[in-house]
Amino acid sequence: MTTTIDLAALLQVPIRKPLEKSQVKQILVSAPFIPIPHALNLRTISAPALQPNLVFRSGSLSHLPPSSLIQLNEKYNITTIVDLRSRKERESYPSPDIQGIETLWIPASGDGLVDIGAAQANSKQVLQGVSPADFAANDGVDGFVKTYGNMLDTHKDAFRVVFERLKEPQGGVLFHCTAGKDRTGILAALILGLINTPPEIISHDYALTRIGTETMRDQLLGVMIEQMSQQGIDNPFEVPGFEAICGAKGPTILAVMKWMDEKWSIEDQECKNNLLYPGVHGYLTRELGFSGEDLEKIKKSLAL
Repeated sequence: MTTTIDLAALLQVPIRKPLEKSQVKQILVSAPFIPIPHALNLRTISAPALQPNLVFRSGSLSHLPPSSLIQLNEKYNITTIVDLRSRKERESYPSPDIQGIETLWIPASGDGLVDIGAAQANSKQVLQGVSPADFAANDGVDGFVKTYGNMLDTHKDAFRVVFERLKEPQGGVLFHCTAGKDRTGILAALILGLINTPPEIISHDYALTRIGTETMRDQLLGVMIEQMSQQGIDNPFEVPGFEAICGAKGPTILAVMKWMDEKWSIEDQECKNNLLYPGVHGYLTRELGFSGEDLEKIKKSLAL
């Protein structure tokens, strides 16, 4: 028997508090999540103008058995996986070979920052280049703008490959990092932004990581806490900014996209007026090298 869950309230629960297991279990077997046992933050990306079950996102797949992995192709028609993790993450937890699926990995221009709170990463890597102080004010937004701005630069080649695959998809495309939160989250926002998805849907997609990672919450936080312990900090949740780093609040991704509008603004006023997120368009053309014609083709492929 299912019970009614106040999803909006659940997404606001601070990361330091565990969620009710029965509620998490019920949500993880419901759309947009993919009900594969032990999967981490695995779900389809959904929007009113987006073809269903075409674009998928997740955390690491390395821990899943072959019987679960084969469902990605046989049941959900995923034919391409793009691994956004760093070289060291992949060496520790290699990408699995899955029949019917091509797994692609394009190294980032710098292998420094990994998913914030990545459970499978070396604790010394997780906070590299990141200070809790950056996240102490403005509900962590300033820190995420800095962090995601770096990812938009270092992961351009990998992000470009995803959009190239979406231009002429031969099946579903799944992309993932370790927790499915940061690198995966900003890429999902780019895709949703390209098709003018309403802000509340982009915000919701990002915030669902709070639930999608709950089954590995202890491991994810454990890496972060270990890193802080190595710095002589025994109570990290008392450190300003620490909890913000660990969280995934919807308004955060919208603030990053607003920052993108300022950084990659476009001059064509008529075109700009037709875009909810001109910064996404500007980033895809100026940084990833897509033409306006390319973007129209991608949008057509994504459309219902």
